[in-house]
Amino acid sequence: MNRFVFLFLMIFMVFGYVSAQEATTQVEKKSNLTVTLKTGTGVENREIVGEAASFSATVGKVYCWGLVKGAQTETNVTIEWYYNGKKLREIPLSVKYSSTRTWCWKNISPGQVGNWTIKVLDAKGIEIGSAVFEIK
Repeated sequence: MNRFVFLFLMIFMVFGYVSAQEATTQVEKKSNLTVTLKTGTGVENREIVGEAASFSATVGKVYCWGLVKGAQTETNVTIEWYYNGKKLREIPLSVKYSSTRTWCWKNISPGQVGNWTIKVLDAKGIEIGSAVFEIK
């Protein structure tokens, strides 16, 4: 009986430790920034135009527009562009205010048909948002 109680306590402690580790990891990876992303064919008056999730292979450029919120001091975000899972471009952008609209673009050649992903990372490298689109 004592072995059973001892074994039960050991299992309980191990699972409790693992759960505490997972909770600690989640807290460490939390960012104070949030981002709303949109993709389109341009930016006018600091707003996205031609918003879409699918573009023709002849689009020429795709814009990524983002509204970053939550900055308590001036910071940076990094925009990463992925084509069919491979990172093609990394763009650092400044965030100077608690609510900042920012954007960048990627030239798209007619041969770059496929799936694209844009990821936004905070200054610590934590992903705070993403968007996907397709070139047909």
